[in-house]
Amino acid sequence: MAFVAALWLGFAPYVLHFSQVRGGLADGIDVLVVGALALVRTVVPRDFPVFSVVNAVLGLWLVVAPFVLGYQLARVVVTDLVVGVLLLGLSGLSAVLTYRQRAKARAGERAG
Repeated sequence: MAFVAALWLGFAPYVLHFSQVRGGLADGIDVLVVGALALVRTVVPRDFPVFSVVNAVLGLWLVVAPFVLGYQLARVVVTDLVVGVLLLGLSGLSAVLTYRQRAKARAGERAG
């Protein structure tokens, strides 16, 4: 999901015509980081759960950025809010589930 969010953040400024707006430029940085981390998590899903935590933090940034940076266009605000909430929730869930799975595997190794 995070990779899809990164794709949308990358294309949204051009699809919704706000590529020259401050919000569109701020999202560009998120695109690179979220996309790279999501790609690693896709290739090795049990490794690097901290990358999902970082993506969740970036999702939180997308939620607060329109208010901190004072975005003027409603479509930029809505895009960042929707993608941010999804990224925060799903990346956070991915991190929690991966950490739980790793804890169970460690407990199984100790018991067995």
